[in-house]
Amino acid sequence: MHSLVRSLALPVAVLLFAPAAPASAGLPDLQNAIGLYTDLPRDLDEAADLAAYEGDPGTFPVYAVLINPWNEHTNSRIDRLGGFEFRLELPSNVFLLDAALPAACINFMSPPNFFVGADIPVSGDAAALMTLTLGEFSGTGGRVLLAPVSTTPSIPGSMAVADYEDEFSISVAVPSSGSFASPVFCVFCRQYDEEATWGGVKTLYR
Repeated sequence: MHSLVRSLALPVAVLLFAPAAPASAGLPDLQNAIGLYTDLPRDLDEAADLAAYEGDPGTFPVYAVLINPWNEHTNSRIDRLGGFEFRLELPSNVFLLDAALPAACINFMSPPNFFVGADIPVSGDAAALMTLTLGEFSGTGGRVLLAPVSTTPSIPGSMAVADYEDEFSISVAVPSSGSFASPVFCVFCRQYDEEATWGGVKTLYR
């Protein structure tokens, strides 16, 4: 990501994320935590409820959000996000239909891999990365996970974010669930075993 982003002069991307209160006051106390939500979360209880889709089968939007952006080299908050990278892992019956990035952001890979150069302002300790349109038409649902990109991640074995104001230095990012093995989002998960699926997501926020 470092060399790719520095070689391009990207215009400023304007995408504001303005919660009613600082997101870090209620959301998980993880740095560089990437999560998926049905709306932009503002507090802990809301985030837990927004980490799952329980509507009718069909298409629905999901927001990828970075919580507590942090530069591990300067040991300080990231105020302008210069890029991010992760892979979306969907169950076989959940489909990615569209991925809408903020203006002027560039994905150097193809979905479900996102290796994105950007200039996204951070507000309220969070940044909205993109809007995904997912489709689930059978009503059977499943769990959504995040992982490092498939080929040549900037940090081997990890997801990553870049600090625009620190020469695009990269820091490790983590799933909002705290683990690559735990889902960050569930589709119709309340019909499944509470402990094995939906319970794992809810526990993060309690």
